[in-house]
Order: sequence, then structure tokens, then C-alpha cells
Amino acid sequence: NEPVIFYCSYNFLKYLTYASQFSYTHIYFWVGNPTVITCMVRPILVIFPFLLFVGAIFARIYRTSLILWGKTPPPKIVTDGGYVYSILKKVLIPEIAICTIWMLVATPTVEIGRPAGRVYEQYAYCSYGTIGSTLSGIAIAYLILISTWAFVLLIVIYRSGDDPLYHNDTYLMTKSLSIVWILGGLGMTGATILGDFPSLFAVRF
Repeated sequence: NEPVIFYCSYNFLKYLTYASQFSYTHIYFWVGNPTVITCMVRPILVIFPFLLFVGAIFARIYRTSLILWGKTPPPKIVTDGGYVYSILKKVLIPEIAICTIWMLVATPTVEIGRPAGRVYEQYAYCSYGTIGSTLSGIAIAYLILISTWAFVLLIVIYRSGDDPLYHNDTYLMTKSLSIVWILGGLGMTGATILGDFPSLFAVRF
């Protein structure tokens, strides 16, 4: 019932908090030798916290756009957690389907590699194969689609001059999404670089 939480939508803030918490848990699955389970969990716990964060913003701003453009009545524009949950659920279902197919059709495996020039050392790493890489690309493309859609709606509503949200929320959500985009891009770049040098971060034995 605290005013700021009330006007920002409790469910919206709750899902943002969940996304932050889940995003940290994936770190623990990089400790020790990889297994098939950890190889499956690693990408899942990167994809879904990101989608939960972006999806929560998308759900709220999509609901706001419907009200702004007269597509739906505005009884509780900022406290309608039911609408946020409903839209977020629809955003999550396609990604769940993509990742389920990915793990069933192309289950990751653990392979052994040797650093160049040091044949006496070996390391274990996750291998996702061609099909797995393709499905992971589809999953990432879906993340980009949702985040771009949310970003466009945020910009359109912010520039319309009729933003109905309180506390300058549209501007702050746009800023937050931009930061997440930048960090996500840096993360993908770093992952790509490290992927070419698995011996740098693999557990040697």
C-alpha cells in the first residue's frame, strides 16, 4: 500500500525483482567441471531473467499504449497487475517453447579439449552443436524482438506528450532498457570472444 509501489504497480516491480535475482543465480552453475545439467541451465538462466525484465517493461508499456490509444478502458492504469501478468505470460510462452525444443532436440554435451601447444593439459567444456546453436540464435532473436518492440512503444508514448504514467516512469523505463541493451551487447560480445578461447575459462585437469 506504499504510494510509490502502488502507483508503479506491485506486480511490475515484483517481476523486475525476480529477474534481478534469477540473473545472479546462473553464476553458480559456472563453478566446477561442467555437466550436461549445468550446460543446459547456463543459457536458460541467462535468457529468462533478461526476458522477464524486458517482458515486464513490455507488458506495462503495451497495456499503457492500449489505454492511450483508446483500445481498452483505463480503470486502473498503474495498478492493474492482472494485465501485466497476462501480457507477460504471453511473452514468456514462445520462449519457453523454443528453449524446450532446443534442450530436447539438441541436448548439450560435455566435451574434452586441449589447449594449443600444451597437449599435457585438457579441459571440459559445453558443446551445443549446430542445431543447438541455431535454436539459441532463434531464442536470442526473440529477445531482441520483444525488447525492440518495448523500446519503440516507450519512445512513441514518451514523445506523444500524453504519457499517462506517474513519476516519469516512461523515461526511466526507456533509460533502464537502454542500459540493459548495452550491457547485454557487451555480454554477448564477451561470450563470443571467450567462446573462441575456451581454455581461458574452462576447468583444467
